[in-house]
Amino acid sequence: MVPVASASPVADVTDPHGARGFIGDAPAKAHGILWDKASYLAKKGGVPDTGETAQVVVVGGGIAGLTAAYRLRDFKPIVLEQGKQFGGNAKGERWNDLVYSIGSAYIPRPEKGTALGDLFDELGLREHFRFESSRDEGVLLSGHAAGADGAVRVAAPFWSGASVKAGDEAGAADIRRVYQRLLDFEAESYPTIPPRNEAERERVEALDRVSFAEWVQKNLGKIHPHVEELFHEYCWDSMGGGYDELSAAQVLNFLTADLAGGMGALPGGNSAISSALYERLAGSDRSPRLRNEALTVDVSANAHGVRVCYEDAKGKLRSIQAKACIVTSPKFVAKTIVSNLPADQLAAMRALRYRAFIVANVLINGKVESPHYGVFRITGEVPSGPDNGDAARAFTSMIFGAWAQGNQTGSSSLTLYKAFPFEEGRASLSPHSAYAKVRSRFEREIPGLLASIGVDPSRVAGLRLARWGHALPLAAPGLLASGVLEKASRPVAERIFFAQQDNWANPSVETSVTTAVAAAAAVRARLSKSEA
Repeated sequence: MVPVASASPVADVTDPHGARGFIGDAPAKAHGILWDKASYLAKKGGVPDTGETAQVVVVGGGIAGLTAAYRLRDFKPIVLEQGKQFGGNAKGERWNDLVYSIGSAYIPRPEKGTALGDLFDELGLREHFRFESSRDEGVLLSGHAAGADGAVRVAAPFWSGASVKAGDEAGAADIRRVYQRLLDFEAESYPTIPPRNEAERERVEALDRVSFAEWVQKNLGKIHPHVEELFHEYCWDSMGGGYDELSAAQVLNFLTADLAGGMGALPGGNSAISSALYERLAGSDRSPRLRNEALTVDVSANAHGVRVCYEDAKGKLRSIQAKACIVTSPKFVAKTIVSNLPADQLAAMRALRYRAFIVANVLINGKVESPHYGVFRITGEVPSGPDNGDAARAFTSMIFGAWAQGNQTGSSSLTLYKAFPFEEGRASLSPHSAYAKVRSRFEREIPGLLASIGVDPSRVAGLRLARWGHALPLAAPGLLASGVLEKASRPVAERIFFAQQDNWANPSVETSVTTAVAAAAAVRARLSKSEA
């Protein structure tokens, strides 16, 4: 097992050229065990007798797992994380004085009184949060959108019409019209997920039954091609699907919140949140209750609570008897590790689909001034086809890695997001040859990007690629309204609880935190009841 001090969600990079393959998730061990769990356990002689007891076990050390453990810290929970580092999809790296994200990176401004807002205040994160209004956001123009000279450039403010050709007042006015309509919708009819009451549920479920593309056609009519292209890229980037295959409720929950409240980030992206939680839980003694390289194999309810079996870093099976367990792994993993699930709950878990993405960080010596937090890419060609135009796009958005640190670092990064918004995306990242193929696509794009911000290519120190094979639950139309999500996430035997962004197919930090807080409250009630 890696010493817990080295298991922080933010890893130190001493050699920017050191990565010769994907960083990010490491699925090989889990695949080898969980794809045939019965055979694996048989080879190991079955689940061992309990060797340890605990009040609570949390499966998974991402933001949901760390939040749940933090909320239950007085019960001294054991947290089992299969990776070498905690953080889940919210990991980062530190290179010289720069901290950058290798996974999820931004959030809307956390509102006070919400689960995320309360957590921000408790962890002292708000003072480090940097914010950008949607009125100031830019886009990266390339291809036909860049004009006759073909030079890649940033156009801002996008929602004022800066991306259109000079003199196209009608085009600029249409972009402003769409922007205002979305702001009005957020103020009048924002779809809160999960819904807070029955009236809100009816409204959210009605929106959920149609795709975002259908909602746009009905409510916005014909829109400027740059806006339509942006909608595609936003949906790929944020939710892993084309805007014609995603729920209108889910996309509007994301998009209108971003436009009305703006976007912001902490140094290192969302790894700053997971790191703050990790540090609070680990403490000065680097608690042995935080266990990395600990792959959970089986979670079973029994008369005494829950037995949790995991494989440690040396390949030895160990069992913990707990009074309750919170499973924060995605449902495609939960359905395998949790034994004796009710048939309808198992079917609901199997109905969920997931999508992949790549995060590439171009590390640059010296400062790079960041005019914006991040930019989507507009090529002038609205995507079409079964792969949503994937073949023509090496990346969908770019973040200036030093922006959240106020451009005060001596080193810089360009963080590029590449969505794989189609069913075969995850499989395309699995072969041994995938790394070289993906890397070459980014390398072809880097010179144009550097030219657009006036950076000499000789300043590039390295390129690091993080793979996230199944990070985004696909928020398909009707999924929320059908009740499948709630069925997949309901507690088992009042002992096993689920907290994950896929509880609501809403891939966000806010959902991870909200479901973790709810699960922790349910466990606390369960433990209080058992002690009464």
